[in-house]
Amino acid sequence: MKVLAFVALLGVPAAATAAQTQRAIAPSESRAADATAEAYEQYLLSQRLDAARDRDGAIAALKRAMTLDPTSAELPAALADLYLDLDKSVEATAAAEQALKIDASNRDAHRVLGTLYAAAATDSKGAREARQGYLKDAISHLEQAAAERPGLQADANLRAMLARLHILNSDYDKAIPLLTELVRQEEGWQDGPGLLVDAYVSAGRTADAIAWLQQAAPDNPALYSTLADLFGREQRYDDALGVTAAFNLNLLARINRELDGNFDVKKFQHSAIYNDELGRIEIHLVSREPQVVHIRAIELEARFEKGETIRTENSYKFDPDQLAGIARDAGFSLGKTWFDRSHLFSFNLFVAQENR
Repeated sequence: MKVLAFVALLGVPAAATAAQTQRAIAPSESRAADATAEAYEQYLLSQRLDAARDRDGAIAALKRAMTLDPTSAELPAALADLYLDLDKSVEATAAAEQALKIDASNRDAHRVLGTLYAAAATDSKGAREARQGYLKDAISHLEQAAAERPGLQADANLRAMLARLHILNSDYDKAIPLLTELVRQEEGWQDGPGLLVDAYVSAGRTADAIAWLQQAAPDNPALYSTLADLFGREQRYDDALGVTAAFNLNLLARINRELDGNFDVKKFQHSAIYNDELGRIEIHLVSREPQVVHIRAIELEARFEKGETIRTENSYKFDPDQLAGIARDAGFSLGKTWFDRSHLFSFNLFVAQENR
């Protein structure tokens, strides 16, 4: 009743008062909507200019958009991404931090900062303590950039970068599930299986590494050598021999699959012979009985007698003196040699000779 009495005293109908209020607000709202629309136009312009390699024009357009719509975190994040592509780390950092002040959960800004800190963390010229700090910052930002959201999964390259940083930080329990998922999804990623196995082994989970390799190797035969190596480390020599044989026999299965061959794999057996005179291990597949094989893709017929072999590999072995001689003949000197604990294998650093 008090409200009605107040309106009556003013002599203005309630409906007319509401309409006046609406008309008073409308121009301000309209200006804000126009500014947002113009900001979006400037953003689209920046995308077109960037595609045309007019980077200065793209940057200018984004800055105009940011002025028109200072509440948008996406605009400074886009600017940070552009600066990152131009290798302007200072500008990229400032723009990404500006985006996070507006929206602390902006994934693109976290990705830019994580990428920048990751580069600093892996720069060997930096101080160790500083690199460790950059590493933690990189992981923090990339974890937020890669955080799963309904219907949205982070880019594979971003997750791979995060996994590598977890390994660098000796946080293998975080790296392993990331790598497991990535290796499953990205079949063509050549570094993935090796990183996953290294993470398992470094975490003291060699048995898990072996189990994963046993499951994965049939579909990726290149992993058989890694599996054999792990069996050797665990002194499971019978298992290692079996893996080497399976890897060798898989060549016949591959010929059948890719060249339309008709090898009966069971009619061949693996053989490895050390040739002391030539200093090499000779790997063979030995025919168990007389047989005829056809490889239709290359129109080849091959006849085998019992005991006849297919040589599949020569694996040469060199001692340090032989390596030094080979290096010298090629214009290098043997700078340093590192051995495994049993002195069975070595890594060698060769240095180019200045005056050959």
